[in-house]
Order: sequence, then structure tokens, then C-alpha cells
Amino acid sequence: MMGVALPQPLLIPIPAFDDDRGVLWVVDWEESPLPFVPKRFYHIRNTHPGVKRGCHAHWREGECVLALNGSFTVLTDDSVTKTEYRLDHPGVALYIPPMTWLELYAFSDGAVCGVLASQRYDPEDYCRDYEHFLCIRRDSRAVNSSREESRRVAPDGDESSPEESRRKGTPP
Repeated sequence: MMGVALPQPLLIPIPAFDDDRGVLWVVDWEESPLPFVPKRFYHIRNTHPGVKRGCHAHWREGECVLALNGSFTVLTDDSVTKTEYRLDHPGVALYIPPMTWLELYAFSDGAVCGVLASQRYDPEDYCRDYEHFLCIRRDSRAVNSSREESRRVAPDGDESSPEESRRKGTPP
């Protein structure tokens, strides 16, 4: 039986205003298309050929990655599915949910990667060991799956867990 699904990476269009002066892309915190209110912004530039950035997951932090200039590839990995995204337009952000492995590579000349983060910097929020990440994700899938399997349908058709049954006074 499937466990509770964690959020998946998602491409998010950034609102743009275009006129004869150029194009302005806006992320307004009050009416943001992002799934969180950003607490931090940083950017990566001047990367060298063949370099990889990221190579980690966050326990709690979500991020939105944008190609502010040029292009680069983003690999996301939820321990079941690996997906590559080629970001090459500043009007599209890639949402990276917590507990998703992230790698950035194949930066074009002059590429600038911007990142909006849901949390302030916390070194304890980083998982930098891929094998540890895979173990944690496998364990979380197993826990979610066993929770689903432990749910039962009561005679009255009410779905409840063993803990809920005990509180209600019915046997699990």
C-alpha cells in the first residue's frame, strides 16, 4: 500500500510585466505564486565548466530555483524518481520541496542561478550524504506505508487507526 506522498518538484510561472522598457518579473510576498513566503535569497554565478552545485537535500527548507541569466540543469531526486529540468528563462521557478535531493550542473557561460528559500540559513538543515538521504526516504516511506496498513475500517464504516480505536474504546 502506498504511503502519504510528499510534495513533488513543480515548475511555477513568475508574473511578468512587459513594455517598451523591457520585462519586469515580480514575486510579491503577499500574492506570491510560491508555496512559501521566502526568508532568504541567494545567487550562484561564475561557475566553472563541469562543476556541480547543490548535491544535498534539506530536512525542512523548500526552495525555488530560477535561471536569472543563461541556463543550467537541475536534477531532483525523491529516492524513487530522478527528474532533470533545464532552466533557461527567468520567468519560471522550479520549486524544490523539503526532503528532495538537488544537484545543479551544465551551467552555460554567464549563467546566474537565483534561489528563494523558505528558511534562514541553518547548517543543521542540510543532508549532504546521498546514501543517508536514501535511507531516510526509504524509512519514511516504510513508516507511512505501515501507518496506512494499520488503519482499519470499523463495523460502522469509520476508518480509524489502532490508537483511535483505543480512544474510542473499540478493539483494534
